[in-house]
Amino acid sequence: MLTRLDLDTRPFHGYIDGFWRKLVGPDLSRSTFVDGLIRIYGFECAVEAAAAYTPGFHLMLDLRERSRSGYLAQDLVNLGIGSAQLAQLSPCLVAPFADPAEALGWLYVLERSSSLHEMVKRQVEARLPQSSKGCSYLSAAAGESSQRWNELGRVLDRVACEPNATDRILAGAQDGFRCARDWCSPETRLRSTG
Repeated sequence: MLTRLDLDTRPFHGYIDGFWRKLVGPDLSRSTFVDGLIRIYGFECAVEAAAAYTPGFHLMLDLRERSRSGYLAQDLVNLGIGSAQLAQLSPCLVAPFADPAEALGWLYVLERSSSLHEMVKRQVEARLPQSSKGCSYLSAAAGESSQRWNELGRVLDRVACEPNATDRILAGAQDGFRCARDWCSPETRLRSTG
């Protein structure tokens, strides 16, 4: 199922991978790094919350072990974003998913991006050593990324055996990539709720 997801969502990969590469591109600064983490935080916390409210999802995967938005919040506070300001950020709007198959498609989007975290972390630590205290999110799956990826693959394969589940997984992943692309677009204006 992971191979099928990779092939079917390939048109989205360049944009999402490009977001991460641009984050540590020639214009890397503390400000661009913080802005990038804010965008990722708004997306990941929304997806994690939607998965948590999806009936039956907790039977598929332990979301508490996979959740990383708490690390993002910690990093943003460590980088000077006050907790009050963090609480006022508007998250991306993601409704609870219809079923675990759709949620797994969205989770694939989050896990696939983590393959670039180590590269981003190395760049930040080398070029912005004063910002390295904001890298716990990027380190959250260090040493476990292949284990997490394999676990996700096993769950996807098991769920894909259910009637129409493959289509729901694929649709969820495509919707997740579209949402991530739109949310992380420079044209998307991030605002606080206060």
